[in-house]
Amino acid sequence: MADLKIKPQAGSGNKLILQDQQAVAVLTTADSGATIANSTLNSPTLVTPALGTVASGNLSNSAIVYPTGHILGVQNAVMQGTQSISTSLVDVTDGTTALSVTSSNTNATKFYIVAMVYCGTDNDVGTHFELWSKIDGASYAKLDAAHSNYGGGGSSHKDFMFAAAGDNDTWNRYTGTHCTSSYLWTPGSFSTSVSVKIRADGYSGTTYIGRNYNHNNSSDWAHSVPSTLTIWEIK
Repeated sequence: MADLKIKPQAGSGNKLILQDQQAVAVLTTADSGATIANSTLNSPTLVTPALGTVASGNLSNSAIVYPTGHILGVQNAVMQGTQSISTSLVDVTDGTTALSVTSSNTNATKFYIVAMVYCGTDNDVGTHFELWSKIDGASYAKLDAAHSNYGGGGSSHKDFMFAAAGDNDTWNRYTGTHCTSSYLWTPGSFSTSVSVKIRADGYSGTTYIGRNYNHNNSSDWAHSVPSTLTIWEIK
């Protein structure tokens, strides 16, 4: 059969009005479109604002509720230069960029931390890397939960987050090692920011961060590789 059409008499402002038994308008047409009032759909329920209309606010609004596990953002430090490390515990830095990252995302409750350091040596050297943290601008302290509980490791009686070993074979001058580790950190409540950084020392001799022992600008066998520290901000 042909379409059944119901419309008001032609003319601007003329309406088609459907009422319920209480004589209350349920559907009222306009010159273009219609208004539905006092009605509820079984699924979904009509809401305000109308479906398809973006509510006020934006994705940075603090009232937005993110699901647990949602990645809110990523902070990253890339150290492209090099550094020489001996037996003293120092921050890993090339003097311009340190392996240090700060987050001020107070919506985050967890931080997934990934460190990758490239290093080389030609000596019998053990290089130890530690993860240090601070909350709300306090002093840095070793993040013990991210380290081995074997023993040693200074006043905190913890060992290291990750480590590298070298030997005194001459061919080691031409090779480097990628050292990497990760940790899911739950810092607890904080008001302004959290920060993490990588520190390192050697058992003996010298470790070269960001390059191998034999690195120079002309050797085909020398390697220079960036080191990185990344944290994912997680709800």
